[in-house]
Parts: sequence; C-alpha cells; structure tokens
Amino acid sequence: MKLSLSKSGISLAEKFWKRILETSAKISEKKNLTTLGPVTINNNHPFSKGKNGFQISPRLQELMVYSAQLDSYENCNEVLEKYIDIKVSASQVWRVANVYGEEVGKTISEEIVLTPCKKEEVIYGMADGSMIFTREEGWKEVKVGRIFKSSSCIHAGDKPGLDKQFPVFGLSK
Repeated sequence: MKLSLSKSGISLAEKFWKRILETSAKISEKKNLTTLGPVTINNNHPFSKGKNGFQISPRLQELMVYSAQLDSYENCNEVLEKYIDIKVSASQVWRVANVYGEEVGKTISEEIVLTPCKKEEVIYGMADGSMIFTREEGWKEVKVGRIFKSSSCIHAGDKPGLDKQFPVFGLSK
C-alpha cells in the first residue's frame, strides 16, 4: 500500500523545503533568559544582541546583581528561583555581578580631592568593627572608619548634619 503525499495536499518537495526553512529559522534565533523565563528572539531583532555580553534581560541582570549583594552567590540563585521561579546558576550570578561591579568600580575609583582644613574647624572620626565569616579562614575581624570635616556636613535646621563627602577606609586583620 503506497501512501500518497499528494492526497494530503503536500508534495514531497513542499515538505522538504518546509523542513529546511524551519531548521534555518531555528538557527537564526536566540534564547534570552528573562524574568518570565526563556524567550526565543530572532537574531535580527535588537534584543538578540544581549546586554553586557549576556543573553539575559536587563531586568533579570538587575535582580541577579541585587540578590548577589544581599547574600552569597550560592544562596542568591535559590532566592531568585523562590521569588520569580527562574533557575540561574550561582556562577552565572557571579559573572553578571562581576561585570557590573567592574563598571561601578570605574566610576568610584576617581580620587577624592579634599580641601585643606581651617584651624578652628572640627574634624570628626568614626570607627566600627565587626566579624565576618570567610570560607578559608573562618571568622575574621574587619574594621571600618571615616574622617570628615564639620564644613562637609549639610545641616537642615535643628536636625543632625548629613556628610556631603564621606571618605571611608577599611582594615581587615
């Protein structure tokens, strides 16, 4: 018994070309990871270029960086999965956070120019310490401090002043 493709209205050539076109269409698509899950986008679409070298939506990158600064990389991917039901690896969160961290570092690394102090001006010094847990060395003491002039404070009426410039220094033992 011979099955005729012409009965179904599709010739063998039409079936062949349809399959070729479907395959080439799949090749010209990219999957971007978004807060709604993976989304397939044609390579010709502007969104297929990605942002900062990642095929991850800008919003999901923002959430990854935010969760990375709140907790360890190992835990933040669990948080993302819990809240938005998207699975990302801890290493992917680490890579995205490092790219953004380097960009922020470029803007912060500018040297702060301090004006000389007047003889009668008050200089404030603040210091604090805490313990952080490191993987390699266990609990470790960390100190942080800042020094600022009274003239660098903004006063709003009777309320305490807010420091305009806040040079902070840190020390780890």
